Amino acid sequence: MKQFITHDKRIVTGIELQNALKAVADDWRTSTIKILEQDHYAPHVTREEKEANFTKDMEFADKVESGEFDMSFTLWQRINEKLTGECIALFN
Repeated sequence: MKQFITHDKRIVTGIELQNALKAVADDWRTSTIKILEQDHYAPHVTREEKEANFTKDMEFADKVESGEFDMSFTLWQRINEKLTGECIALFN
């Protein structure tokens, strides 16, 4: 990802964007670790499935940090919040 456009139309590039992507990725990793550690899965979910989800989510965090991901509203919202301090709702 070379640039990001915030909700207020500011174009963000370079180290500022890299820092925001790293912060979002770090949040994702923290959440992924807590999900596995707290084990709030349904009883039928196997350890192997839990570990597969963990691995998939950690790999996704790596993609976010490197800027190599498909943008979704959720990711746009999280990156935008890191850059502006504002959480923009899907529907206003």
